[in-house]
Amino acid sequence: MRFKLKKEHLLANIVLDEFCQDVGNYLRRGHTLSECFAAMAARSTSSAEEQLYLSLRTGVRNGLLSDAMRKTTVFPEYMVELIANAEKTNTLTQTVDYLSCYFERERAANESLHGRTVYPAVMAALTCFILIVTAGFVLPILADQFSSLGLSFSPFARWAMNAGRWFAGLAGMLLTAIVFAGVLLWILVKNSGWKLFQNTLFARKLAVGRFAAALALFCQCGISDKDVILNSASLSDHPDIECAKNAMLLDIDKGISLTKAFANTGLISGSALGRLNSNGQTGFLLDEVASKLAKDSAGRMDRLLVILEPIIVLILSGASGLLLLSVILPLLGGLASMA
Repeated sequence: MRFKLKKEHLLANIVLDEFCQDVGNYLRRGHTLSECFAAMAARSTSSAEEQLYLSLRTGVRNGLLSDAMRKTTVFPEYMVELIANAEKTNTLTQTVDYLSCYFERERAANESLHGRTVYPAVMAALTCFILIVTAGFVLPILADQFSSLGLSFSPFARWAMNAGRWFAGLAGMLLTAIVFAGVLLWILVKNSGWKLFQNTLFARKLAVGRFAAALALFCQCGISDKDVILNSASLSDHPDIECAKNAMLLDIDKGISLTKAFANTGLISGSALGRLNSNGQTGFLLDEVASKLAKDSAGRMDRLLVILEPIIVLILSGASGLLLLSVILPLLGGLASMA
């Protein structure tokens, strides 16, 4: 297992996912929690990981797993509470499986966003680098050489040369803008609820998807509908989710089911909304909706990149053509003068 702590000293989702998978596998094979953590410590890849499992082994020998997890301070509080509830209801194996599915979905969504943003970012950076080097360094040298030869340029050639110099400055500003945009995009991917982006359509879709995944998780773990809503909303600070939480709590008080209350928020549409309004087990329906919303977010990102990539190519092609004219036309004018 890759052992790594996130900010606030919490384990990363990928580690939590692997932790839940391992615990679930050992419990299904009939091992005790003490044996489980002893085996996990034996195959740990770092001293910190080994120390964590040994402390959990000591904790479960003297008390509950949830208490041992809370003492380590590296597990999210909602995860500890779900484990505590599972220990009361004797559903620990099922709960760690639900948690594993949730963490796997979160990890896949984050990796998908990161992977999709790398290619256009590289293309944009390469475009700016080519333009800056060509227009900012090559063209001025050629301009000085042509001027020293006393060549006479045509009006269009002079305009092309001036355009090349002007574009060098523009390329610098463009590079700065892209770097700035890349930093903002990175912050958005790391924290989709960042206030600068929280009103964008894509940020809202990400927040709704995470909310649906959390609803499915808490619902499957057997807690009350109100606690499901409150705990799920606590994992997102998006204003739309806060409004939806209040509306859903009112619907629950009126006797409306959890799925219908979620459908009434207006956060989702299309096939996901139709699935919520159908009959079926609440946890299963919410899990299906969470999967549909995750696919929808990935599709939106793909469609955005389909538009973005040709635009970057067109910018590079047009700029390259302009810079080429800036070099060829003065050269042709000089050859014509010497002839």
